[in-house]
Amino acid sequence: MSFSALQQTLDTFFKTNIADTVAGVRVAYDNQESKPKQTDVSGFVRHTVLHDDRNFSALGRRNIRANGNVGIQIFIPKGTGPKQANLIADAVDTAYSGNCIDNVQFFATEETLRQTIGDYYRINLLITFYADQIRS
Repeated sequence: MSFSALQQTLDTFFKTNIADTVAGVRVAYDNQESKPKQTDVSGFVRHTVLHDDRNFSALGRRNIRANGNVGIQIFIPKGTGPKQANLIADAVDTAYSGNCIDNVQFFATEETLRQTIGDYYRINLLITFYADQIRS
């Protein structure tokens, strides 16, 4: 799977399973404005793909396994409680953990951080994946 095809697959999966189903939350993708805006009264979610190493996955074949992580940061206005952030985190976990789409295998969702930052309460989630490119 090429870099662009993998990015498109991961972006589309996130859009279909999170961005289009969680009402009222703005999404910032890679290389898009991701700073809070005055209109973000329900918060916003930042989606990032972190590519890692690529290796040959089998002896005698040229199959390639790409490894990486999907990083999701959930920002909810400070002082509103964690309920909305937890609902989004649960939706992410349900969509990703253990699922496989288009030769992309996701592992369990990890929560790596909860903290207040500026005017927002933030939860960071990380989902490790691998994607196999089968070459003939």
